[in-house]
Amino acid sequence: MPEDHSQHRKATYEDWARLAEATLKGASLSGLEKITEDGIPVQALYTSQHSPQRDGAAITVPREWIISQRIEPQAGEKELNAALLEELSGGAQRIEFPSDTDISLLPGALQNVLIEAVSFAMEPGPEIDRAMTAILSAFKEAGASPEKMHACFGADPLAMVACGIQSRKEAGQALGSALDWMAGTGAGMAHIRPFAVAGDLYHHLGLTAAGELAVVLAGCVAILRQAEDKGIDPEVVFRRMEFRLAGEADMYLSLAKIRALRHGLNQVVAASGVSDPVLAERIHGVTSARHLTTLDTDTNILRNTTAMLGMVLGGAGIVTCLPHDWLTGSSARGRRLARNSHHMMRDEARLGQVADPVAGAYYLDRLTLELGRKAWEHFQEIEQAGGLAESLSSGQIKGWADEASLRRRKSVNSGASPLLGVTLHAVQGRSSGQVLKSSSGPRGGHNRPAQVWEDFRARMEGRNMRVLLLDFGQATGAAGTSRWFQAAGINATAMKIRAEDLRETLAAASPDLIVTDGADASVLAQLSAMPASPFQLEATAFKGDVLALLEQTLGSIR
Repeated sequence: MPEDHSQHRKATYEDWARLAEATLKGASLSGLEKITEDGIPVQALYTSQHSPQRDGAAITVPREWIISQRIEPQAGEKELNAALLEELSGGAQRIEFPSDTDISLLPGALQNVLIEAVSFAMEPGPEIDRAMTAILSAFKEAGASPEKMHACFGADPLAMVACGIQSRKEAGQALGSALDWMAGTGAGMAHIRPFAVAGDLYHHLGLTAAGELAVVLAGCVAILRQAEDKGIDPEVVFRRMEFRLAGEADMYLSLAKIRALRHGLNQVVAASGVSDPVLAERIHGVTSARHLTTLDTDTNILRNTTAMLGMVLGGAGIVTCLPHDWLTGSSARGRRLARNSHHMMRDEARLGQVADPVAGAYYLDRLTLELGRKAWEHFQEIEQAGGLAESLSSGQIKGWADEASLRRRKSVNSGASPLLGVTLHAVQGRSSGQVLKSSSGPRGGHNRPAQVWEDFRARMEGRNMRVLLLDFGQATGAAGTSRWFQAAGINATAMKIRAEDLRETLAAASPDLIVTDGADASVLAQLSAMPASPFQLEATAFKGDVLALLEQTLGSIR
């Protein structure tokens, strides 16, 4: 007979907590709790009591997201044609041109390109009129009807103000020009989208996830307002916008960010009297360049993969995976791995075949809700300041970005947020090269967390220092500091010694610096009595801003 479950007691939170703690071998669950950059508490355990009330609006993953890959700027038509064919033959369905691409080369670079099967897009940049002209000319010269073609011109003039590329006046003129084109010549070109609200550019300025979401909502509203002022139907404009977000190495955060954007935009359009059943098709996730590093660049493959997974499961309809070596100029290997990441997820894992695959996951539903609330609060602050243009002019957005960047830097430099391959398990060797620059600044932005460590490593190059990490008795604190010397590109030797062997050890090794832990008075007396004692640090000093400690200490050693 089947077992009768009717009398079984329903498991409580305490029951689940006991099971979870059993796997931690006596450690407390509280050790797994954390606070996100936006101040959202993340618990170690979630149950149904934490699940928010669902609004009934399903977040669907498009059956197959569009594989959109960005190419490197090219010097001539032949080079651009080769770059296009490389991506298309590898399975890309859409080509995105960086903002500093000479887009005028496009009409002459389409040899052997089946233009009807390709979508073109511009990374948001300052020269929208040139992008529009070049892409439309390419369609015309190829004999294709613009009414049947798919493209995005990438217009987000206020993002150009944020990046310091355009003035507020120039941005207003550019936005007006794009709206005029859409309402006039482009009225019948429904698949050509003039606008791409560029949350990823604000991400590279340093904003948190909630801040990035807020400026996307505010940027959308700014465009709709100007359209309304021109007498253009907001629904028509909204349906020809794309919305860009950066995918971060934190898969769960990237996933929640995409879902929260969907909810936030639904709130905006509801207030505007607009409906849009295919919004997901225009949410464009781009793997972050801010989380990349030029040290041990293969770890960037892991960062990009988790970011992509989050964006795909979150419901992005267009996804771009930057090559892992994008910062210094992508290689053929990097571009191939980026493309193949799509195929692994879409064609082998079939991740696009499930509608809202994380629905009902208590943690992710709660994170989506809390992130959306934080974003909406920031959005309201922007609106109270007079809108996005006013917020940018007043320095509000820059203040948020600078504050978040400072907190992020402190967290990295203290070890609270380790960077794999940079401050944790750092690989010895040189950086992969100089970071390239674009019209919006260095790739990855001015506030890329790994940048300060890359610069420090470069300054330490050639400094053949001898560092000993000395632990006395049972202490191991000194050896635990080795990760920081690895991050500086310096090999440090960890030793356990007795106090009476200290003088002999130092005489044999002739170190420039020693780190000690558990040293008693006799050890300190020996060090002070030595005629040429090395620099000394206590292991307890490796707290707070470790980068500043190393710069000051190692900089004092000649």
